[in-house]
Amino acid sequence: MTELSQKTCLSFQPRTSQRDYIHILRGQGCSSAVGKVGGAQSLSLGAGCVHVGVVMHELMHAAGFWHEQSRYDRDSYVIIRWENIMYGLGFNFDKVRCVHEPYFEALLRRISTTF
Repeated sequence: MTELSQKTCLSFQPRTSQRDYIHILRGQGCSSAVGKVGGAQSLSLGAGCVHVGVVMHELMHAAGFWHEQSRYDRDSYVIIRWENIMYGLGFNFDKVRCVHEPYFEALLRRISTTF
């Protein structure tokens, strides 16, 4: 959290009595909802997830950042090989229209072998 706060405009504070907050737990896998959901927002850091880059990645999801393969303009930059995507994971490629930063400057761009 400290590193993310130092490198971005995001800041974090310990919870006192806030109704909306991020609840970090040892769950199954590495995951968070994208954006504020209200109330306790679970951010799962399972085995193999407790690395600076992974934690920052999930915190950025909680702050509202989507993966770059979900950008509405992604087809101008990448070719999705749908036949290579593991069964049940195609939803990770649904397009979202709320991303405005240049593709090659994006922080949540995935490598070609992720899925």
